Amino acid sequence: MNKLLEMLYHSLYTPLEQAELQKEIGSCHHQLTERLNRPDHKLLLKLVDDYDHLADVQSMDSFLCGLKLGMDLAYELKHYDGHLLGDEAEEDVRRSLSE
Repeated sequence: MNKLLEMLYHSLYTPLEQAELQKEIGSCHHQLTERLNRPDHKLLLKLVDDYDHLADVQSMDSFLCGLKLGMDLAYELKHYDGHLLGDEAEEDVRRSLSE
């Protein structure tokens, strides 16, 4: 099931184009690469990779939550009987509105 949901995610989700932000990130990365020694640079790359992975996981989770919400709503609408409340509660609302 996870593979199916991942395929659905990758086929339906189009990342936002963030050219300006990508350019800024690239510039910062280049500047830091020049300033940091090798161990610090490796640590920075690990931090960036881990952050990217976290963003990917959160994006997938958000997509799946939205998909579940949409499916739950579709199910509820399919089985909707036209009443938002129980019969007695709906009658009470009608009665109070007519007073």
